[in-house]
Amino acid sequence: MNVPGKIPAHLAAAVDTYISRFDEAINRLPDEQRPARVRDRCIGLAGLPRVWAASDFIANTCIANPLLLFELATSGALDHPARPDSVAAEVRDTVGCCNNEEELHRRLRQVRMRHMMLTGWRDLDRRATLEETMSSMSALADTCISTALEHHDRWL
Repeated sequence: MNVPGKIPAHLAAAVDTYISRFDEAINRLPDEQRPARVRDRCIGLAGLPRVWAASDFIANTCIANPLLLFELATSGALDHPARPDSVAAEVRDTVGCCNNEEELHRRLRQVRMRHMMLTGWRDLDRRATLEETMSSMSALADTCISTALEHHDRWL
């Protein structure tokens, strides 16, 4: 893919490399886990070149978990602000009733990565205000910390 727009050539080359790596990641998915048109839906996102050029974290997260980008794109999450109460609810639902510290940490990492990617994407794609970005990140941090503390207190 020849990255169009106002992205400098050296960043456009990096985006091309990310896209190739993303294609490889999709092709490694088992057929039953690969939704139809996953590549077209993800690579077709208008903001993808700008976001991947600006954030190695987001590009590498998408490559490591291509279905995450597909889920965010098809659910409409990239198009709508994440409200602090919905962020808190998702953290609590994802963590749920973990039975041990390892499971708690794994689930917290998953939900944190999802929201950091979502918040970063919306910010870099100029879909979010500074207030939305800061509010979402603060809600994520506050809820992850309080949820972890609640679980650890129960286990003591």
